Amino acid sequence: MGILGSPISPMDTLTSNAIGQGIPTTSPAAMQYFAAHPRRQQVHFGNYLLLQTLGEGEFGKVKLGVHKEWGEEVAVKLIKRDKVGTSDGQLQITGPSKDPAKMSKVEKEIRVLKDVRHPNIVRLYEVIESDRYIGIVLEYASGGELFDHILAHKYLKDRDACRLFAQLISGVSYLHQKKIVHRDLKLENLLLDRNRNVIITDFGFANNFENKNDDLMATSCGSPCYAAPELVVQDGLYAGSAVDVWSCGVILYAMLAGYLPFDDDPANPDGDNINLLYKYIMATPLSFPDYIGPQPRDLLCRMLVPDPLKRTTLAGVMAHPWLSPYRDLFKFSVEELERAAIEQQNKKRQVYRQQMIMQQQMQEQQ
Repeated sequence: MGILGSPISPMDTLTSNAIGQGIPTTSPAAMQYFAAHPRRQQVHFGNYLLLQTLGEGEFGKVKLGVHKEWGEEVAVKLIKRDKVGTSDGQLQITGPSKDPAKMSKVEKEIRVLKDVRHPNIVRLYEVIESDRYIGIVLEYASGGELFDHILAHKYLKDRDACRLFAQLISGVSYLHQKKIVHRDLKLENLLLDRNRNVIITDFGFANNFENKNDDLMATSCGSPCYAAPELVVQDGLYAGSAVDVWSCGVILYAMLAGYLPFDDDPANPDGDNINLLYKYIMATPLSFPDYIGPQPRDLLCRMLVPDPLKRTTLAGVMAHPWLSPYRDLFKFSVEELERAAIEQQNKKRQVYRQQMIMQQQMQEQQ
């Protein structure tokens, strides 16, 4: 067994130029990739064929992968082994220059994702180890970042924002019911699947609480423009769930306005000075562009309250009239949401299998 009890699979690099045995020859993604890169050598990682680079993470590249059996597309975070070691199933630092805080984020994300199943939360499929790499195999969200989606449209229409925000709140509510707070909710950590549904990602700052009412936490984290004022302005402990509510409010504002609510301070134009940013938040009334309607304005005024004791709760958000079209979504239990996530995954795999069968039939007819 490997890291956190995950099975170990070998990684082999092949030199053949053509797609060979054991590879999903009829996977549309694989065929398209090798048609565009005929001289590119094949790289296998466990049960996956690795294709193009999707992005760069803190520890290495994120690759698009295709499952060899059913052609499912996944995102594979590759962490170089020389940056990470294992001891008794735990991640550990193996060199003097390594950053323990960053390694803790990797371990925390794996542990959290192993315990969650929700249609709008990224799915962890497995963790694969080889001699050179540790790979975190995740659900692939082909729609890209919500951030880029908003930029392409300048801002979202009320109806579209309401649907995406309801999905976000459903996911965050599920996490809180599982005694998990995310603590780094931002547009860049929200992806879209092929059907333009929200997928919550990046759980490196997530934490658990045991108290029924929400334990107080001491670690300041998150991105400054999305993080609640109490993380900087107040000394001592804070309620993690209230921090998530604030971050969701910033996200909703950005969806509807096309920009962040508190990044227009002329003395701190990029929000680089955290203390100046939070002084500005505490002293500046919330304002809105004319195209944001009265109901979402009211909700935002309840969420973006600097005093966490006066800020609305997640239950208050779900009960707000603006989200009434999605009231039934918030009634699902944890168990029902987890079953829905599993059913959704099974349906997606059926689609991938069907694509491979259709492609194979087309090849046979040629």
